[in-house]
Amino acid sequence: MKNQGTNRTLAKDLSALVLGRPLAALKLLANPESYKIYLEKATAWLELMRLGVNERLEILDKIFIDKTWSKSAVDAAGSVILMAEGLARDLLLLSLDENEHLQHAVLKSELEKTLSALDSHAGASGNGTSAAGILNQFRILAQAKEYLAGNVNPRLVLEQIALNF
Repeated sequence: MKNQGTNRTLAKDLSALVLGRPLAALKLLANPESYKIYLEKATAWLELMRLGVNERLEILDKIFIDKTWSKSAVDAAGSVILMAEGLARDLLLLSLDENEHLQHAVLKSELEKTLSALDSHAGASGNGTSAAGILNQFRILAQAKEYLAGNVNPRLVLEQIALNF
């Protein structure tokens, strides 16, 4: 990224975010608005995880507004699921104190708030640890991918995720 005229911190954040794929990093670097939108959606998803069921659907509207079954809606829903998997991975890593491996390191404070909320919820409900809840998120996301591949309405797939976290 040195030849692209960016600073080291941004280059490191982009590299982590795209999991080391240089062309994807260059694409985000060339389009700062896409990077900003992605971070806004990721932040909204983390907020969604901290809220009650009723508020989650409102937040989902900020992340995904397409209610069609179009190819672009399916692709967009797949991107949201991929983002959610990355955020769940980061929450699991954070719970294990593996901060140096975070994909969304730029959102560390939001991740910490979400992990704290998950810890509180797990303790209050007696459902074990936040790690168990995060692992359940991976199961829900895998099921959502199957639904999406099975031609279920993309909006309904994402609503199912939001309601079952």
